[in-house]
Amino acid sequence: MTEQSEMISREIRIGGGFEIWAKPPSGGPLTPVLPVNLSATGVSFVAGLPAEPTDRWQVRVRLTGPHGVSVSHWDLTVAVNKSADLGEGRWMVGGWFERIDQLAADELAGFAGELAGSIADFLGEFPLFEAFCRNELMDLAQSISPVYLSKGEVLFYEGGEGNELDGLFIVRRGSIKIFKGRSPANCSRTLAVLTPGEVFGEMHLVEPGPHHGSVMALVDAELLLISRLGLDILKTRRPVIALKLVELIARVLTRRLNRTTTKLFSPMRL
Repeated sequence: MTEQSEMISREIRIGGGFEIWAKPPSGGPLTPVLPVNLSATGVSFVAGLPAEPTDRWQVRVRLTGPHGVSVSHWDLTVAVNKSADLGEGRWMVGGWFERIDQLAADELAGFAGELAGSIADFLGEFPLFEAFCRNELMDLAQSISPVYLSKGEVLFYEGGEGNELDGLFIVRRGSIKIFKGRSPANCSRTLAVLTPGEVFGEMHLVEPGPHHGSVMALVDAELLLISRLGLDILKTRRPVIALKLVELIARVLTRRLNRTTTKLFSPMRL
């Protein structure tokens, strides 16, 4: 793993208001992992080991309040039902909780519902999502992962390879800069500065490949990520919503193409 990718995987925080510790079937202590999604029935996270569909992982789920203060936590068993190689010694692991008690299920359901509701409220403010009804926005929100960046943190660098955690990013709070160059100090050209409601990365939902620019937070920022993995889950669970999302991506790409064409063919004074 390169020095840059180590910094990125350590600093970027995915998942809002909860933390995950995990222990694989091979044993060892519970160790912090990168959380991705949480619901009343299951969880997904990024681990340093692959998982098999028959595996049982021990996890600790901790809900947190302001400044990371623990609100409550549970020790649970996860029956793995998916695992994806993210490269660089990282794997996406996801599965269902076994034998979760009703109190824990109710509190997790309340937390997940509140998070999804706040995301749905935000998305509903923008014309880009006007084709989605409220219930569809709630379902879509459950496949979205909040991503938090501190001022100056880099989400990814130009030329870096994408993975299952790439996809469509929506700026929810703060502002981010997209630039050419492999480090902020080496920025050769600023491509765009994005503010709440603007999107980027949609091509990675359609065509995996290297990043064509670097992305850095200008101030503390929150992004909403619809990953390739999230889209695959939607295709299976809610195909109508997945189709609307693909249509949304097509609209974004068309707007970008029109904007580029206008720039190319606009009159210029010689």
